[in-house]
Amino acid sequence: MVRIRKRKVKLVAKIIRSKDSGWLDASDIFYNDMQPANLAEKLADAVENINQAIDCLDNADGLNSFTFSLTKDDTEELVANLRKFVYFCNGIHYEISELVDTPFSTKMGNLANEAIALNPSDYSYVKSQFLCFKDYMTLEDLIESTIEDDALRQSFREKAMSLDEDTASFELQQSILEANWWQNEFVIAEEIDKATDEFFTPEVREKWDSMTPDERDVYIQEYKEILDRAYFGGDQKVITEVEYLSTVDEYGNPVNPGYGLASNSPNYIAINPNFRDDPTGMYSLDKLIDTMTHEMRHRYQRLNTSEMPNSIREEWNQPYVSSSVNYDQYYRQPVEEDAKAFAALAHDDVV
Repeated sequence: MVRIRKRKVKLVAKIIRSKDSGWLDASDIFYNDMQPANLAEKLADAVENINQAIDCLDNADGLNSFTFSLTKDDTEELVANLRKFVYFCNGIHYEISELVDTPFSTKMGNLANEAIALNPSDYSYVKSQFLCFKDYMTLEDLIESTIEDDALRQSFREKAMSLDEDTASFELQQSILEANWWQNEFVIAEEIDKATDEFFTPEVREKWDSMTPDERDVYIQEYKEILDRAYFGGDQKVITEVEYLSTVDEYGNPVNPGYGLASNSPNYIAINPNFRDDPTGMYSLDKLIDTMTHEMRHRYQRLNTSEMPNSIREEWNQPYVSSSVNYDQYYRQPVEEDAKAFAALAHDDVV
């Protein structure tokens, strides 16, 4: 007796994507609890006070010079290493997904599709031959001819036909679409990384601090266009320009506007003017690159939805939680997690 069992292929019911909230917890600790920006400022003040004290003592009669030393460069190095921890925690799960999860899901999804596409009626053999004329019989017909019981033969025929008509489920199709979509996202990240290195050459980096604000603004606007092309393709400018956040409130009081933001209408991104006017400490060139890539990613999340899988679109279209409403929810919401992770992946050598 021949038995055929139809098995639904459910491989890759959902794409395997590394997304461990533990990485965000670690990122939160390094970025918020330790607060690199505040740490840099406090360390700089401490170094200045220490050096003033040392100068006073060195000038006093009968005292030798101190052997201990601490410079502003030392504090900058410490803060830079702290930022490395932040970028690592933000982006490591995307790199795992790029190197392991997405290729695996893509291959398994394609294998599932190929398995579903196999139809018993597609297989045949030569039953007889006369000169150049061949009489074919399908494997399905051959097996059926060996079944003597009428009920079993009818059951076999129905199951064989159902295999011929089998199609991939909607969930599987969406999963394969998502795997292929993420594969393309990682290509975009590589393109941004390469274009950034070619644009901000070692010579540009060396001159960055000595440039005028207007000269730095030219580079900032041109880099926006590089990101625009990488994210959206073509020569059309999707994001109009880079604007600068105000550092005073409506009453003229100084405020910290943060690093940057992305505007839905009109389409622009805005960054802290310190990136242009005083690019030191937490407003270094590398932090500028990270911030612009992050904010442009937010515009991409909203504008590039035509080929986006439904699962990603639903995830990114959740109501946005402002940092002023609930910072913990803000930091961990899908669009922020993606923007942080993508910027880190696109600039894995940024400090």
